[in-house]
Amino acid sequence: MAGFLDLKRLRYFRAIAEHGSLSAAARALNLAQPALSHHVTELETVLGVRILERRHDGVVLTEAGQMLLRHAVDIGTRIDRAEAELTRFARDQGGKVKIRLAVIASLAAELTPILVGALARDMPEVVLRITEAGTLDSRDLLDRGEADLAVHLTADGGDDVLLATERLHFVTTITGDGATGPVPFADIVRRRLILPAQGSPLRGFVEQAAARAGLRLDIALEVDGAGPRRQAVMAGLGSTILGAHSVEAGDGSSGLVARPIIEPALFRPIYLGARRGLDPELVSRIGSVLARSLEGFAGMAIAPRAEAETRD
Repeated sequence: MAGFLDLKRLRYFRAIAEHGSLSAAARALNLAQPALSHHVTELETVLGVRILERRHDGVVLTEAGQMLLRHAVDIGTRIDRAEAELTRFARDQGGKVKIRLAVIASLAAELTPILVGALARDMPEVVLRITEAGTLDSRDLLDRGEADLAVHLTADGGDDVLLATERLHFVTTITGDGATGPVPFADIVRRRLILPAQGSPLRGFVEQAAARAGLRLDIALEVDGAGPRRQAVMAGLGSTILGAHSVEAGDGSSGLVARPIIEPALFRPIYLGARRGLDPELVSRIGSVLARSLEGFAGMAIAPRAEAETRD
């Protein structure tokens, strides 16, 4: 029986307990559900007791499963604490700290050189590796321990830190109606819109704003990515909504005009997420550098908490 519990199996079991079902845990772990079920079956065979009760709406932990979960959480917490202490020790000794950062595509290109320069000046002990990843993908990278930090658009529980809010603009062709000033949200929903596919943070944010106002969107086309949506607008397929920093200048060279949305003004949140176990002090310091790096972006307002940290 010795050796039947390892860190991988404990992590798998903890994910099942936290998500309440094998299918949800398999998605979070990016693992095939049959493989996850196999690990559970092997554990139950070796232990000689059931650790899960399968039900039509998920799973419930047995008494043995609850006991195993307590140990899994305790061991995970100890590992997280050890990692944080070793990271701080290495940093205090002048060692380098390698950080894997996932950034949403709409920010990655502009943010990378600014952030690298800021970290080299303020946190030279940090070696940064930046990956471009959408919000959902970055969440998976954090859950799997393949990224340390992620700049993305949705909060998951209470661990994500609000870095900034970004004003949204309505983007259409200059010849559309000749208007160039701010546009009421109620006028936008009557236009043929080109938005990301269902499940995208931007799509969800705009849909929620419409629902709150009792309005219905006219979505003519689903296109992911700010660049492809801009091209679709230029081709006359409809209009779109973009963050301020993604907007091309409305000087006629692009054939597009960006109009700030009003009544209400829409500001989407930009969050910093961290993988479980990362040193909170390190997360806070890098978050402050990130907030300062975003400060100069068009239409970006730094969150009060992040703003206060940048002044400390």
